[in-house]
Amino acid sequence: MSNRLVSLFLLALSLSSYSSLAQSDAETNWSLKKDSSGIQVYIREDPNSILDEFKGITTLKTRLSSLVKLARDTTHYQDWMHRSGGAEILDDTDPYRVILRSITLSPWPTSDRDVILRASFTQQPVDLTISIKLDSISDYAAQEPGYIRMPYLNGEWIFEPLNDGMVKVIYLMKADPAGSIPSWLAGSSSIDM
Repeated sequence: MSNRLVSLFLLALSLSSYSSLAQSDAETNWSLKKDSSGIQVYIREDPNSILDEFKGITTLKTRLSSLVKLARDTTHYQDWMHRSGGAEILDDTDPYRVILRSITLSPWPTSDRDVILRASFTQQPVDLTISIKLDSISDYAAQEPGYIRMPYLNGEWIFEPLNDGMVKVIYLMKADPAGSIPSWLAGSSSIDM
C-alpha cells in the first residue's frame, strides 16, 4: 500500500512540474464524460480554446518499452490515434527528443489540421514512470498547403508501471485548433479522442 502511495505522490509531483497542463487545481474541475472498456475520459473547460482539455486513463498489460516504441513509431499513428492522418518525424537526432509533424483529419465541414510537436521523453529514476511531453513549435517547419496549422498544443503521455506487468496510461491534451470549428463538433471532439 505504501508503495502505491509513493507512486501516486511521484506521479502528482511530476504532473505539477508541467505547469501548462497541471496547475494547482490539477485534479479539480475534471468531469468524467465516458467510462467504457476500461478507459475513462475526462474533460474540463479550457478558457483559451474552443476545445476542452482532455484526460484519458486506462490500464494495460504491457511493457514500458513497448509503449515508448509505439509512441516513436509515427508510421502507425493512424492505426491507434483518433482521427490521425499520419505523422512524420522531422528530427530524430536526440534519443530523448523527437520533432514531428502530425495530421488530424477533421470531419466535414472543417479542414484538416497539422501541428509540429516536440516530444520530450523522460523517466523517473525511483518508480520508472515515463513521461512524454508534447509541445507545439508551429514555426519549426513551413505550413503545408491544404492544412490549418494548429498554433498551440500541449500534451503529455504518462506510463506508470504497476504490479503484475500492468501499466497505467494517462494522456493529457489541450490545444487550439485554429480556424473555424462549430461548437457542436468541438464538444464531441475531446470525448471521442
